[in-house]
Amino acid sequence: MPIAMTKSRAYLILFSLMLVNLLGTSGLALPFPILAPLFLGESGSALAEFGGWPKELLLALVLAIYPLGMLLGGSFIGALSDLHGRKPVLLISLALSVLGYLLSGWAIAIEHYPLFLLARFATGICEGNIAISRAIAADLHPVIDKTRAFSWLYAMMYGGWLLGPLAGGYLMLISAQTAFYAAAIALMLTVLLVWIAIEESHAQASGYNKGLLKAISEHNSFTLLKLPAIKPLFLAYLLLTLGLNGFYEFFAPYLVVDHDYDSIGIGHMTAVQTLAMVLVSALVVERLAKRFSSLSIISVALLGLAVSLLLAPWLSPDVIPSYFFITGALIATYNGLLPVYVSDRFSELGQGKLMGLLTSTFFLANVLIALIGGAVALFGPSWSIFISGLMVLSGRFLLLRYFKQSSKAAHAPQPATLSSD
Repeated sequence: MPIAMTKSRAYLILFSLMLVNLLGTSGLALPFPILAPLFLGESGSALAEFGGWPKELLLALVLAIYPLGMLLGGSFIGALSDLHGRKPVLLISLALSVLGYLLSGWAIAIEHYPLFLLARFATGICEGNIAISRAIAADLHPVIDKTRAFSWLYAMMYGGWLLGPLAGGYLMLISAQTAFYAAAIALMLTVLLVWIAIEESHAQASGYNKGLLKAISEHNSFTLLKLPAIKPLFLAYLLLTLGLNGFYEFFAPYLVVDHDYDSIGIGHMTAVQTLAMVLVSALVVERLAKRFSSLSIISVALLGLAVSLLLAPWLSPDVIPSYFFITGALIATYNGLLPVYVSDRFSELGQGKLMGLLTSTFFLANVLIALIGGAVALFGPSWSIFISGLMVLSGRFLLLRYFKQSSKAAHAPQPATLSSD
């Protein structure tokens, strides 16, 4: 249901949501330039020696545990906001995230690997609140055009891919844990802004009072997979996000092993990529959507991305900056349009649930690719990226087939709701 408010108030809310996305993504990206050298370099940290396990396996577990938490959190936090209101659920999750970042920094300081895994997992659960920010952005329509709201949110999310690695790379010069303490402080400011800016506008009177565990069981986002119209879209999106996350998670080891980059160099290449993502998402996606079919734009962007990832094992050092800029532009184009399609196509199912499903699928893929790619990376991280390109290509095929089938069935009756039992 649209939110009744002035345009200035709507943009203030959108600004608050952009900060939530910025810091949530920063939390995911921040460890990449820290942990790759910490585990694969010659740091001498006890974290890389835990249990006598291979360093590659320890790194893969660290990379997987945070998105695993976001997978679980995203599956129910967005849906809970449909039931109990956006603002209270968002504030509670943000406050708990602050504690998670503080605990993560402390675990690094005392070189306690299990505690670090636990802290990152708990923080990831809370950072599943990204689904709420996207649901609120959808609620802002038509005061703010949905394509614009999502494009700006994604632009700030990409800013997290810039801020996180840059902060991690430079703050590691002080200590690895300093970056996590800095993230906790920034998140405290976000809690304050959300408290002031966002007014409750959704689901206050849902009447649902069966308790937290019952709500999670009955109303988590994965219950949407019972719908025949959702299941093929989920499978296509899962393959696409497997490919994207393969690139996100293993470009740092790829740069370290194949091109001798250090943490600062990794941060710089991430800056190049995310600059392209921010610019395209904020300035280009909305204009493209007004001139061309969104589905056609998505198709072209995914084809270009797949080809780019497939070329990774054969790239020369000279083309690395251009390569990262191009991949960033292609990712931003695709990501800026598909969530809008899903939000419009299935709006009656609840924006919290829908955005929760997209968020959870992304982080399910993040977990899976961390484990799969970690094994493949034993033969060289460039092959993890190559396999990611194959996944994007396969996901694009399924997505185009889904679009074609949906177009044929556009005028046929579609089941749109789930039963309450």
